[in-house]
Amino acid sequence: MKEELKTKLIATAERKANCDEKDFCVYDYCDGNVDDAYYMGCEDADILFAREILDSFGIKYKIKC
Repeated sequence: MKEELKTKLIATAERKANCDEKDFCVYDYCDGNVDDAYYMGCEDADILFAREILDSFGIKYKIKC
């Protein structure tokens, strides 16, 4: 894996995803606004996908709180 890609994936994976919270409920954040919920899901999907890729290669990262 190229170092530049690895660096970007780690930076993304280390971001805090909304769904990392223990009692996460999208309605608490979006208050019924479908657009807000959609974009929140897009952001979390990027983070979770980066984590999944790094995990598959055994690359370590630290999730920031």
